[in-house]
Amino acid sequence: MNQPVIEILNLTKIYRGGHTPAVSNLSLTVPRGEIFGFLGANGAGKTTTIKILLGLQFATAGEVRVLGGDPASRGVRRQVGYLPERPYLQDTMGFDEFLNFHRDLFGRPLKDEKFLSNADLAALVGLTNFGRKSLKQFSKGMLQRAAIAQALINDPRLLILDEPMSGLDPVGRREVRDLILRLRDRGKTIFLSSHILSDIEQISQRIAFLEKGILKREGLVQELIKQEDSAFELIFAGENLLSIFPESRAEPGNRARITCANAGDARRLIERGWAAGAVLINCGQRHQNLEDVLFGSEAK
Repeated sequence: MNQPVIEILNLTKIYRGGHTPAVSNLSLTVPRGEIFGFLGANGAGKTTTIKILLGLQFATAGEVRVLGGDPASRGVRRQVGYLPERPYLQDTMGFDEFLNFHRDLFGRPLKDEKFLSNADLAALVGLTNFGRKSLKQFSKGMLQRAAIAQALINDPRLLILDEPMSGLDPVGRREVRDLILRLRDRGKTIFLSSHILSDIEQISQRIAFLEKGILKREGLVQELIKQEDSAFELIFAGENLLSIFPESRAEPGNRARITCANAGDARRLIERGWAAGAVLINCGQRHQNLEDVLFGSEAK
């Protein structure tokens, strides 16, 4: 049986001088070889949790194990790669020089370690032939991939990415998403913190959603998004539609649009419309997404 890469049991963190926990009684398990989406608004406790996973802070209560060991131990840290939300890049350096600088910070590989070469890293993040180019000349998407490359120098088993797609344009976001999927296919486990729900939905197998330090939802993405429970959207045409359907929203051309919770409600609305002489123009299922699951009616 494969041991989980991350095990969190009843984790609580209260900062000195504070009374409200930044994280409260959090329990999570991250399986090996998956992309795990860690979601929540600013102040939800995501960064605090990440710092504890990296051994940079200590829990007030509870247990945390990373790769089967203490996250603060040297042996575990050398198997983890990390991309902070705002990475500092020495932009006066060329890409190769930047990677060499960070490789020197690791020191020499231990007996059972093998660091990736600059050529391997450049190929992995899609920056081949940019080794001598100054980071000042990189686009924002290229800089983010360069930052991920430095997190991969030690060929980590676990990669922790904090908001890796924040501030990128659609092309840059797609490039980073594709890179994360390639890393998963190479056997990496990726713990991905983000507030961009659409990106998380596309690439994560599992997610956890924090709100004010408390775990609100957790599980497989496809199980959370249950299409059979998706809302139905109906469009009718005719006269006096708002009298027939007070719950509807008026549309141009004597039309009305109604969203209902399930197929049974849709059937009853259609029967009501037919009895009143309204014409059904369209009936379709409105598939849920993560935004619907996490925020319900507030997201619509």
